[in-house]
Amino acid sequence: MAESEGDPPIGVFLDGLSPSERRTLAAAGFDMTRLRELAATEAGARQVRHIVNEFALAPVDEPAARRFAHADPPGLADPPGRVGAFWALYLGGSAAVLVLLGVCVVMVAQLLGLVVGIVAFTGLFLVGTTVPRSPWSRPAYLASVPAMVVLLATTLLYSPDWYLASRGRDTVATVETPSYQWEHGARVATCRVRLPDGSVHSVRGGGSCADAVGRRRPVVYDPHGLVGPAFGRRTTLGSKSRAVAAVAAGIAALAGAAGLADAARLRGARRRR
Repeated sequence: MAESEGDPPIGVFLDGLSPSERRTLAAAGFDMTRLRELAATEAGARQVRHIVNEFALAPVDEPAARRFAHADPPGLADPPGRVGAFWALYLGGSAAVLVLLGVCVVMVAQLLGLVVGIVAFTGLFLVGTTVPRSPWSRPAYLASVPAMVVLLATTLLYSPDWYLASRGRDTVATVETPSYQWEHGARVATCRVRLPDGSVHSVRGGGSCADAVGRRRPVVYDPHGLVGPAFGRRTTLGSKSRAVAAVAAGIAALAGAAGLADAARLRGARRRR
């Protein structure tokens, strides 16, 4: 029996399938190359229409985690606009979150920074379920995840040191008798120093300093009082953590550049069709 007169040619019919319909067919084992080969005869064309109506128009939902784990079938990339928008939002949003995290840690409280960090870590992995289907997007995202984790962790832990290295002042302070407090059932000592103006401050990460009372040591302090002083010099304070963060930022930037280049490549391929 011949195809119905009102049906479009089989080639036009297949070209009109949406990306989601093509993905559904590919998941069922019918990629576009196989369907076109099958549709070479009139009987095959009827069979292809039946396959499309059976699978593409009544798709079985596939869990997001399974879709993310599988490679994309060839020729089923999402529109270039969606690929480019994802990477622009991902990179811009990540930068904004890192700035917000640093501001919370330095200017508000470490606890608030911890809350923002937890939300950011969760969001980073939730974004993985929205990665567009394109040849480079998924590998680029997977490469960016460890880099983003390092950036979030270093920003959360070392933002005060970075702030002091940028806005602090070098001086020499006198080590005072440490202060003591109980934490988790243990008596914990906190090192204190007296600045040249006579004010006494607790030193971040300074240990107890019980054996150094009365000695003079170089410290970096914040004249605005947002961050407590730290032992060391501005030129070396937080240098290792900054280097680690710079490498992670470079990896994340390269991954983002690959994603944006993928969108541009897909856009160019569409124009040439």
